[in-house]
Amino acid sequence: MSKVNQPLYPAIICLSLLTVPLLGSLLVIHQVVKRLEDLGEVGKEVFRSVYLPILNFPEKSLANRLS
Repeated sequence: MSKVNQPLYPAIICLSLLTVPLLGSLLVIHQVVKRLEDLGEVGKEVFRSVYLPILNFPEKSLANRLS
C-alpha cells in the first residue's frame, strides 16, 4: 500500500474527539450571549421614565441662589 491510500486514523480520531467540546463551547457561548442580552433588556426596563419617580425641586430657592 502506498501512503496516499492509507487512512488517516490519527486525524479522524482527533477530529472526533474535538467535535463534542467544540459544539459544547458554541452552545455555552450562545447561552452567555443570550443571558447578556436579556440582562440588557432588564436594565432598559428598570430605567424607563415610566418607572422613575418624579423629583420636585423647589424653584424659588434655586432662583435665589443663582441671583
